[in-house]
Amino acid sequence: MELKGSKTEHNLKTAFEIEKGQAAKYAQYAKQAEAAGDDKTAKTLNELSGDQAAYADIWMQTLIGGTISDTVGMLSEGIADAGVKWEKMYQAFANDAQKEGFEDLAKQFEEIANKTHMSQDLLKEVVSGQVK
Repeated sequence: MELKGSKTEHNLKTAFEIEKGQAAKYAQYAKQAEAAGDDKTAKTLNELSGDQAAYADIWMQTLIGGTISDTVGMLSEGIADAGVKWEKMYQAFANDAQKEGFEDLAKQFEEIANKTHMSQDLLKEVVSGQVK
C-alpha cells in the first residue's frame, strides 16, 4: 500500500505539526517557569518538550522513509518550503497584521520573512556546494 496521498500520510503530517507545536509551547512555558524561579516546573516542562519533539521526530522519520536517501532532494524541498514561507505566507501575514493595526506583529512577520529568505539562500548554497 502506498503511503503518499493517503489519509494516513495526512494524519502523520498533522501529528508531526501538532507535536512540534507542543514541544515549542512546553519549551516556552519552561522558560517562563525558570524566570519565575520555579525550577521543578521548568524541569518537568523541558522534559515534556523533549518528549513532544521525540514524537514529532518519529512521525517525520516515517514520512521520509526512515533515512535521507536523497540529500539534494530533501534540500530542494527545504528551498521550496522556505520560498513559500518567504514569498507568500509571511508577507501575507504581515499585510494582514498591518491592516488590522498590529504594526509590531507586522514587523515581526517581515523580519522572519527576511530570515527565511536568508535560510533559503543558505540551502541553495549547500546544494551548489558553496558552503564551507
